[in-house]
Amino acid sequence: MLLVAIAALCIALDRNSTILNLVGNAWAGFGASFGPLIIISLLWKRMNRYGAMAGMVAITVLVWIYAPFTLYGMKPGELIYEIIPGFLFSTISIVVMSLITAPPSESIKAQFKASQNALKY
Repeated sequence: MLLVAIAALCIALDRNSTILNLVGNAWAGFGASFGPLIIISLLWKRMNRYGAMAGMVAITVLVWIYAPFTLYGMKPGELIYEIIPGFLFSTISIVVMSLITAPPSESIKAQFKASQNALKY
């Protein structure tokens, strides 16, 4: 919570920020954090809580927006909207972390199977 508050303070102190940019950045963070999580949780029974937590870390969006480097003379955020790399890295984080940690319990797998069966009708 403290890290989020510090990040919000830093963003708010940026004099070049506009409300539209701040809202766009917020939606990029939400989309990159929760988009892959929701899609993968509905489609892949191997995803576990550690993968979900790793995927929710939206640091890619912040790095993309405030990158201290340039690509082709432009900041990364000027080349491509930050939700795209954020979505990609969140997906990779979910898959990798889910595969290197223990699989979900049998009760979670049973709930997943029940939800899949419910969607068939």
